[in-house]
Amino acid sequence: MEIFNAMPSGLDAASIEHMIGLRRLPMEFLRRCDPPVVQTDAFARIVLLDLEREPPIHLAHNAEDLRDLARPGAAPRDYFLRRRLALRALLGASLGVDPGDVRIGYDVEGAPRVLSHKAFVSVASRGSIAALAIASSPVGIDLEPLDAQAPVVREVLHPRELLALQEAPDHFLRLWTAKEAYLKANGAGLVRDPAQIEISLEPQLFLARDGQRQFSGEHAIVKMANANWLIACVTL
Repeated sequence: MEIFNAMPSGLDAASIEHMIGLRRLPMEFLRRCDPPVVQTDAFARIVLLDLEREPPIHLAHNAEDLRDLARPGAAPRDYFLRRRLALRALLGASLGVDPGDVRIGYDVEGAPRVLSHKAFVSVASRGSIAALAIASSPVGIDLEPLDAQAPVVREVLHPRELLALQEAPDHFLRLWTAKEAYLKANGAGLVRDPAQIEISLEPQLFLARDGQRQFSGEHAIVKMANANWLIACVTL
């Protein structure tokens, strides 16, 4: 992932730390992928922010924002509203529209969807740290604190991932972060058995093999709020 300090013009969110642009895969990497990687020309933009440092965004809450406060995943309420306003501001700046006109809701699986414009979003958060992704095709993002002591949950891993962990036992969180990003982009969330998806890790890249299809994404370690975080993102 390329990390930038520049912000989209018009987005007043001074605590957003990074912008990450998904890059095209090198041909030598693609040639050795079997099955072939599904390539997209999707535009994607990701921002990471610490909500404790986020200054107020001067944008009114709309009916969908207030309605969605009642959802189980909205707690804590203050963080949810700040994430929602930041996402609407990012969409407005990226699409060239008034963020006051941006409406966001949820689909039947509980994933965020843009109701008012043709764009795709994904959100991941841990406490005050949030990752927001917008794209021109389905996108998934996940964010996890980098914890070397994290237990390995074998039930969510593909058999070949279990074999790979024998060589790199500290890679469980990297595999899981990439897998959850893919499941979010796929729209299935955890409705599907995660062990059906095989993740292969490369430096900065990952492949998600789903049956006879294979998609590429990117992963990185970023530092925010004096801690290291794993982030993974994929567009379909």
